[in-house]
Amino acid sequence: MAGVSLHIDMAEVTERLGEITSRLGNLQPLMERIGAVLLLSSQMRIEQTKKAPDGSAWTPWAKSTAKRRLKNGSAGGGLLRFQGHLLRSLNYRASADSVTVSMGGSGKAMDYARIQQLGGDIQRGPSSRNLYYGTTGNQLVKKKKAKRVKTVNVGGYVIHIPARPVLGLSDDDVSDIREVVNDYLVVE
Repeated sequence: MAGVSLHIDMAEVTERLGEITSRLGNLQPLMERIGAVLLLSSQMRIEQTKKAPDGSAWTPWAKSTAKRRLKNGSAGGGLLRFQGHLLRSLNYRASADSVTVSMGGSGKAMDYARIQQLGGDIQRGPSSRNLYYGTTGNQLVKKKKAKRVKTVNVGGYVIHIPARPVLGLSDDDVSDIREVVNDYLVVE
Protein backbone atom coordinates (compact mmCIF):
# COMPACT_ATOMS: atom_id res chain seq x y z
CA MET A 1 0.00 0.00 0.00
CA ALA A 2 1.39 3.30 -1.07
CA GLY A 3 1.28 6.14 1.37
CA VAL A 4 2.21 9.71 1.69
CA SER A 5 4.86 10.92 3.99
CA LEU A 6 6.09 14.34 4.83
CA HIS A 7 9.51 15.02 6.23
CA ILE A 8 9.99 18.35 7.98
CA ASP A 9 13.49 19.55 8.72
CA MET A 10 13.25 21.12 12.16
CA ALA A 11 16.91 22.12 12.33
CA GLU A 12 16.19 25.80 11.68
CA VAL A 13 13.30 25.89 14.15
CA THR A 14 15.38 24.05 16.75
CA GLU A 15 18.25 26.48 16.22
CA ARG A 16 15.95 29.51 16.69
CA LEU A 17 14.40 27.95 19.80
CA GLY A 18 17.92 27.46 21.15
CA GLU A 19 18.71 31.15 20.51
CA ILE A 20 15.52 32.24 22.30
CA THR A 21 16.26 29.90 25.20
CA SER A 22 19.76 31.31 25.59
CA ARG A 23 18.36 34.85 25.64
CA LEU A 24 15.97 33.81 28.39
CA GLY A 25 18.89 32.69 30.54
CA ASN A 26 19.68 36.30 31.47
CA LEU A 27 16.61 38.51 31.65
CA GLN A 28 18.36 41.59 33.03
CA PRO A 29 18.53 43.31 29.60
CA LEU A 30 14.78 42.74 29.24
CA MET A 31 14.15 44.08 32.74
CA GLU A 32 16.27 47.16 31.88
CA ARG A 33 14.04 47.83 28.86
CA ILE A 34 10.88 47.39 30.92
CA GLY A 35 12.28 49.72 33.60
CA ALA A 36 12.96 52.39 30.99
CA VAL A 37 9.37 52.12 29.71
CA LEU A 38 7.91 52.45 33.22
CA LEU A 39 10.24 55.31 34.13
CA LEU A 40 9.16 57.29 31.06
CA SER A 41 5.50 56.59 31.82
CA SER A 42 5.89 57.84 35.41
CA GLN A 43 7.71 60.97 34.21
CA MET A 44 4.92 61.70 31.74
CA ARG A 45 2.34 61.51 34.54
CA ILE A 46 4.13 64.31 36.39
CA GLU A 47 5.07 66.41 33.37
CA GLN A 48 1.99 66.13 31.19
CA THR A 49 -1.00 63.91 31.90
CA LYS A 50 -1.54 64.61 35.65
CA LYS A 51 -3.37 61.27 35.81
CA ALA A 52 -3.04 58.17 37.95
CA PRO A 53 -2.10 54.86 36.32
CA ASP A 54 -5.81 53.91 36.35
CA GLY A 55 -6.53 56.97 34.17
CA SER A 56 -8.27 59.06 36.83
CA ALA A 57 -7.29 62.72 36.98
CA TRP A 58 -5.33 63.86 40.02
CA THR A 59 -7.21 65.99 42.53
CA PRO A 60 -6.36 69.64 41.86
CA TRP A 61 -4.82 71.85 44.52
CA ALA A 62 -7.07 73.17 47.26
CA LYS A 63 -8.13 76.76 46.55
CA SER A 64 -5.90 78.01 49.37
CA THR A 65 -2.88 76.17 47.91
CA ALA A 66 -3.55 77.47 44.39
CA LYS A 67 -3.89 81.02 45.73
CA ARG A 68 -0.65 80.76 47.73
CA ARG A 69 1.23 79.23 44.77
CA LEU A 70 0.07 82.00 42.44
CA LYS A 71 1.00 84.66 44.98
CA ASN A 72 4.53 83.38 45.61
CA GLY A 73 5.17 82.44 41.96
CA SER A 74 5.46 78.68 42.48
CA ALA A 75 2.45 77.54 40.43
CA GLY A 76 4.30 77.34 37.11
CA GLY A 77 4.90 73.61 36.88
CA GLY A 78 1.52 72.57 38.24
CA LEU A 79 0.82 69.57 40.42
CA LEU A 80 3.90 67.74 41.74
CA ARG A 81 6.25 70.07 39.86
CA PHE A 82 7.09 72.76 42.45
CA GLN A 83 10.88 72.47 42.32
CA GLY A 84 11.20 69.30 40.25
CA HIS A 85 12.55 67.18 43.11
CA LEU A 86 9.94 64.45 42.73
CA LEU A 87 10.46 64.19 38.98
CA ARG A 88 14.23 64.02 39.38
CA SER A 89 13.92 61.38 42.09
CA LEU A 90 12.21 58.86 39.78
CA ASN A 91 14.46 55.92 38.95
CA TYR A 92 14.43 52.20 38.31
CA ARG A 93 16.59 49.27 39.27
CA ALA A 94 16.62 46.10 37.18
CA SER A 95 17.86 42.65 38.11
CA ALA A 96 17.77 39.31 36.34
CA ASP A 97 14.19 38.64 37.43
CA SER A 98 12.55 41.94 38.37
CA VAL A 99 12.43 45.67 37.93
CA THR A 100 11.62 48.24 40.63
CA VAL A 101 10.55 51.78 39.83
CA SER A 102 10.74 54.18 42.75
CA MET A 103 10.62 57.86 43.62
CA GLY A 104 11.55 59.96 46.57
CA GLY A 105 15.07 58.99 47.52
CA SER A 106 15.45 59.38 51.29
CA GLY A 107 14.48 61.65 54.15
CA LYS A 108 11.95 64.41 53.50
CA ALA A 109 11.86 63.61 49.78
CA MET A 110 10.78 60.05 50.57
CA ASP A 111 8.06 61.33 52.92
CA TYR A 112 6.82 63.74 50.24
CA ALA A 113 6.77 61.01 47.58
CA ARG A 114 4.91 58.62 49.88
CA ILE A 115 2.17 61.08 50.78
CA GLN A 116 1.70 62.11 47.16
CA GLN A 117 1.48 58.48 46.00
CA LEU A 118 -0.79 57.23 48.79
CA GLY A 119 -2.43 60.36 50.19
CA GLY A 120 -2.78 61.00 53.89
CA ASP A 121 -2.99 63.50 56.68
CA ILE A 122 -0.19 65.68 58.01
CA GLN A 123 -0.54 66.69 61.66
CA ARG A 124 0.70 70.17 62.49
CA GLY A 125 1.25 70.90 66.16
CA PRO A 126 0.41 74.16 67.90
CA SER A 127 2.86 76.99 67.35
CA SER A 128 3.25 80.71 67.79
CA ARG A 129 3.80 83.34 65.14
CA ASN A 130 4.82 86.97 65.23
CA LEU A 131 2.69 89.52 63.44
CA TYR A 132 4.45 92.74 62.48
CA TYR A 133 2.48 95.98 62.37
CA GLY A 134 3.28 99.33 60.85
CA THR A 135 2.52 102.75 62.26
CA THR A 136 -1.10 102.93 61.13
CA GLY A 137 -3.71 100.70 62.73
CA ASN A 138 -3.59 97.01 61.95
CA GLN A 139 -1.58 97.19 58.76
CA LEU A 140 0.74 94.16 58.55
CA VAL A 141 4.27 94.90 57.33
CA LYS A 142 7.56 93.07 56.87
CA LYS A 143 9.63 92.50 60.00
CA LYS A 144 12.23 95.18 59.19
CA LYS A 145 9.52 97.86 58.80
CA ALA A 146 7.60 96.90 61.94
CA LYS A 147 6.84 99.43 64.66
CA ARG A 148 5.20 96.85 66.92
CA VAL A 149 5.06 93.07 67.20
CA LYS A 150 2.28 90.84 68.45
CA THR A 151 2.75 87.12 69.15
CA VAL A 152 -0.25 84.94 68.35
CA ASN A 153 -0.74 81.28 69.13
CA VAL A 154 -1.92 78.97 66.38
CA GLY A 155 -3.63 75.74 67.40
CA GLY A 156 -2.74 72.39 65.88
CA TYR A 157 -4.38 71.42 62.62
CA VAL A 158 -4.46 68.69 59.99
CA ILE A 159 -3.58 69.04 56.31
CA HIS A 160 -5.21 66.42 54.08
CA ILE A 161 -3.25 65.47 50.96
CA PRO A 162 -5.24 63.48 48.40
CA ALA A 163 -3.48 60.58 46.68
CA ARG A 164 -1.88 61.53 43.37
CA PRO A 165 -0.39 58.20 42.24
CA VAL A 166 2.62 58.36 39.96
CA LEU A 167 3.84 54.77 40.23
CA GLY A 168 1.79 51.90 38.86
CA LEU A 169 0.82 50.11 35.67
CA SER A 170 -1.64 51.65 33.26
CA ASP A 171 -3.26 49.69 30.43
CA ASP A 172 -0.85 51.46 28.05
CA ASP A 173 2.10 50.40 30.23
CA VAL A 174 0.99 46.76 30.07
CA SER A 175 0.68 47.01 26.29
CA ASP A 176 4.12 48.65 26.02
CA ILE A 177 5.66 45.94 28.21
CA ARG A 178 4.13 43.23 26.02
CA GLU A 179 5.64 44.92 22.98
CA VAL A 180 9.06 45.14 24.67
CA VAL A 181 8.91 41.44 25.59
CA ASN A 182 7.85 40.44 22.08
CA ASP A 183 10.64 42.52 20.55
CA TYR A 184 13.13 41.00 22.97
CA LEU A 185 12.13 37.47 22.02
CA VAL A 186 12.54 38.10 18.32
CA VAL A 187 15.96 36.77 17.39
CA GLU A 188 17.40 38.48 14.37
